[in-house]
Amino acid sequence: MELLLDSNILIYSASPSAEILQNWLSENSLYISDITLLEVLGYHRLSKSDLDYFEDFISYCNQISISPGIIKKAISLRQSKAMSLGDSLIASSALVFKIPLVTLNIKDFKHISNLELIEPVGYKF
Repeated sequence: MELLLDSNILIYSASPSAEILQNWLSENSLYISDITLLEVLGYHRLSKSDLDYFEDFISYCNQISISPGIIKKAISLRQSKAMSLGDSLIASSALVFKIPLVTLNIKDFKHISNLELIEPVGYKF
């Protein structure tokens, strides 16, 4: 299955207790947004080992670049309800590419019609 990963999924996948999540993700075709790259790799206190993990993980993902269509959809989402810039661009990427969004923050996105949301089962943080 094709899946777009929210930033929190990538971050939590680095946790030592995330084996179930890692296994589940490895069974799918993964996509990440440019925004996820910025949010995860741009963290100012990222350790060398985490950076190495994230760069390796990202190398197995398909990257979705921000396009005019994604920007247009993000504008529409932000006009309809207050939401962060990052969340609006990630949700817009999922909508434009018609890919389910995997997130641990379902509540941040559940108001968006036609957005398929998946919360990984069996992962506790």
